[in-house]
Amino acid sequence: MLSTLILQNKADLFNNSAKIENVSGMIQQFLTNIGSIHGNRMPRS
Repeated sequence: MLSTLILQNKADLFNNSAKIENVSGMIQQFLTNIGSIHGNRMPRS
């Protein structure tokens, strides 16, 4: 019983870290997109 609980917790931790990585990747992409939009709109000096 206890070992299955521990395994479940490990699986949950793994899933959560995967989700966090995915979200941070999406945020990174979003910031890159915003940065390129700003870069295109700003006059080149």
